[in-house]
Amino acid sequence: MIHTKKTLIDNVKVKETSKPFKYWNRDKQTRRYLFSLDFDSVESLIATSNDLIENHNGYMQIDDDWVYENSSKSETDDLLASGDAKDSLIELIQTIKDELELDGLYDLTGHNKSCKRQRRFVVDGANVDVNRVLSGEPEAFEIIKRDGKKEFVSIGINCSLSHQNGESAFARNTALAYVTAEILESLGYGVEIKLISATWDGTRTVTVNKLYNIDQTNYYSENCISAIAKESDAPVDIRNISAVALTGYLRRHIFAIKHAVYGQAGGECIKSSNEMLAFANVDIMISKQWKDGEEYDFVMKTIKDFTK
Repeated sequence: MIHTKKTLIDNVKVKETSKPFKYWNRDKQTRRYLFSLDFDSVESLIATSNDLIENHNGYMQIDDDWVYENSSKSETDDLLASGDAKDSLIELIQTIKDELELDGLYDLTGHNKSCKRQRRFVVDGANVDVNRVLSGEPEAFEIIKRDGKKEFVSIGINCSLSHQNGESAFARNTALAYVTAEILESLGYGVEIKLISATWDGTRTVTVNKLYNIDQTNYYSENCISAIAKESDAPVDIRNISAVALTGYLRRHIFAIKHAVYGQAGGECIKSSNEMLAFANVDIMISKQWKDGEEYDFVMKTIKDFTK
């Protein structure tokens, strides 16, 4: 579905935060707002951004070397259209995934490395095991107690990394999201994955005040744009979710939409607040907010938080 600039603006959610914000060089606290725009698919986001650019309503970036980095425009367009990813990126993701498996990540969670999802449906307190039904087993029902805070988990992969980050940084984020989703699904959770651009200072005050009839008085509000890459009932697919690692996805398509709805395309890559995550309906944000080598601890903590 292609959205017009007007329908995009109509769909932006705006919320004044519960706590005022004190800008570092100001004496008084000022209002801070959260902005969120959600797409039901990556395809819809890309189609909308292309339409904005063609009709001169979106951000136009002409520096191809910076926009597409190691990929050409045509290669990036082809990969996004097919939901695929570069082979070099897949290799990086698989290497990181193998390293986490060798660290004993899956063994410590009590599951095999394959972590094939157990698809079950709840019926009056019991679960229907689809695998048993298909194999003809008479005992298709199984009572299972899910020890956790919720049945469905939403994982966000933040594609807004500072400009010096390259393909390997995006690959590590994607690998973390993949492994976390795979293990949570093996534990019986439904997992949704969103491709997200979340930043601070990513709105132009004059523009958003007029468009959304608010009184934002500082630049340090938060905003995000998200697109669903994997629904909770779909299997995890590295190639589909790794589209977020293409710099052209952020620097061409996300920037075009941000410019249309927030008045500017930039923003600072600062850790998203808990208020922003809740507003965007994200339980876990995978971003460049950890040091290399801490992936194992990050995933284990995430698993424990949702299963304790």
